[in-house]
Amino acid sequence: MQIIAHNDTYCITSDKRGEGTYGAVYVGHLKNDPTTQLAFKQLKQPDKLSGLIQHTNIREATFLSEMRDMLTLQENPFVPLIDIVLGDLLTTQNEELKQSLIIVMPLYQLELSKLLDSNMIQDFDLKHLLLIVMKLFSLVAKMHQLNFAHRDLKHNNIMAMQNWKFSIIDFGMVQYNPDVLIQQTYENEEVSNLNNEQNTFDLRSSTITALSWRPPEQYFSKAQLQEPHNVSILKQLNNGFKSDSYVLGIMILEFLLGLLVYRPKQPEDEGGLAEVIAMHFYISEYCQENKHLIKNSVNKTQILEHLNQLNSSQFQSFDNAVSWCRISYHKLILKSLLIRFYKELNEENVNVIKKLADLIVDLTQFDCLQRLEVDQLIKKYPEFYINDETEANLQLEKDCGQLGNPPKKTKMTMIQNFEELGGKLKGFVFKCVEGLESEEIKKWM
Repeated sequence: MQIIAHNDTYCITSDKRGEGTYGAVYVGHLKNDPTTQLAFKQLKQPDKLSGLIQHTNIREATFLSEMRDMLTLQENPFVPLIDIVLGDLLTTQNEELKQSLIIVMPLYQLELSKLLDSNMIQDFDLKHLLLIVMKLFSLVAKMHQLNFAHRDLKHNNIMAMQNWKFSIIDFGMVQYNPDVLIQQTYENEEVSNLNNEQNTFDLRSSTITALSWRPPEQYFSKAQLQEPHNVSILKQLNNGFKSDSYVLGIMILEFLLGLLVYRPKQPEDEGGLAEVIAMHFYISEYCQENKHLIKNSVNKTQILEHLNQLNSSQFQSFDNAVSWCRISYHKLILKSLLIRFYKELNEENVNVIKKLADLIVDLTQFDCLQRLEVDQLIKKYPEFYINDETEANLQLEKDCGQLGNPPKKTKMTMIQNFEELGGKLKGFVFKCVEGLESEEIKKWM
């Protein structure tokens, strides 16, 4: 592999592992030990004339520096910072690298997004996927216990080693909530109006989450939410902890099913599913007074089409389709999981699957006022939280082998299972799950 940049300590190669708006990630190594491989994340300068690094990149570098001083390696849920290198001190012909800030980190073997994108996840059985759920749930919980919300969680922001060590990356939108720490520190004293002038990470920073996983409350503008009955929603609009909960629930669902539920590859097959479900639950279970906001914010023709499919009916009116929608979100999730794992169904596994369905529904509550944060859900679902390396947890990891080497494919995919159980595919499988009345599934519902 060609070396494209170096200094007295590091060599950066042309092996590029990923690239985004604000930079790329390269593979490299220690100059005096090529066997010690490292990741070099380029934080590039978007405006060459200004000479300034993007503010989100500065936030990320600052965050990682502070975490290195605060946390031990064992308790750190974040990708650890090894070094920060100034690009103009590198020997290189690459002008972009010269004008960048370079973050040096450990080289991880796997982005979790690769498991889905490569369909490798479909080779995993319930035991393996349960361990992934536990790792994800515990990882986000530990981040929140440190009073940080990520606000840009997604599969490709979770890195993994083959030994099941998971870490979070990309902290340009991180949010810090000092109130929890203040309350814990001074729980027996009256504390009011503390001015936290040294807070690096603005609690009121703008709401950002990957578009495909954006919580329903973030689809409405602040102007739309200024009306009196929306004040409580407005207060939650920038709550990154509740946003993280919602995204975590979607990630867990997608890993369990082995499907990109909320990110359509083919818009004509999968488009509108998240919008349909959000529409239905915001209208029927949240608050009637917000109907006009919702109906003015969506594509009514597309929504009507999908509501008709979910109801197995042909409503001519948008209002009628919404008012008669009878699909249950919890039932939809549970039934989908039972279909996915129907080759493994027994009393013990079904109990686990029901708990997983409950967890997903709690994490993805469409009403942000009712949605619990991950830290609160630990008490309700202690079986999914890994607090330490107990003998049982270590045994589960041992039983599952290396993360990059799933078992041989003996299970059928979600879509194959659906067809074998008598379902008729019309586009995305979720449109038809409610209509599947297989005896093998019904007895466990």
